Amino acid sequence: MPTRSTTLRPASRATGTAASSSATLAVSTTGRKRTSNSPVRPPKRPDEATQRLRVDVGAVSDFKDKRVRIVQAGSHEVGVLRWRDRFFAVHNRCPHQSGPVCLGIVSGRLSGSAPGSMEVDEETPVLACPWHGWEFELEGGRALWDASYAVKMVSVSVESGRVILELGRSRD
Repeated sequence: MPTRSTTLRPASRATGTAASSSATLAVSTTGRKRTSNSPVRPPKRPDEATQRLRVDVGAVSDFKDKRVRIVQAGSHEVGVLRWRDRFFAVHNRCPHQSGPVCLGIVSGRLSGSAPGSMEVDEETPVLACPWHGWEFELEGGRALWDASYAVKMVSVSVESGRVILELGRSRD
């Protein structure tokens, strides 16, 4: 919250000059006041790691259901998936051998409640790497067989009918 700092000194009764003791009054741009004996410092400049890059990658109608569309977002290649009315975005790099994971097959998660039975969970999209078949849940990017492996997910939102990716400058 931006603030400005003013040093207030009470006037001397006899001379009308400023007295030697002082207090600092910080007034924020929201109108709040606080008094302290230490000067108010301006907020630190945001660290580059916290700065976010927002990239508009197209209209919602440009993305077909259950299909990955690979887009360029800054210096990153990102796969954007529309799964029903939800969007997921993932860096196009498999953690196994850096393969183009977004060229793989997307399906619902397969599970079984008994030996010999298979059910498809259409609520949970899974992306399979085309090189070696590693599968990743797109809810959080974790590998199905070992949660210590994961694809790097990208924050995605829909604003005014547009698909927006948000990438960190050094983390994503």
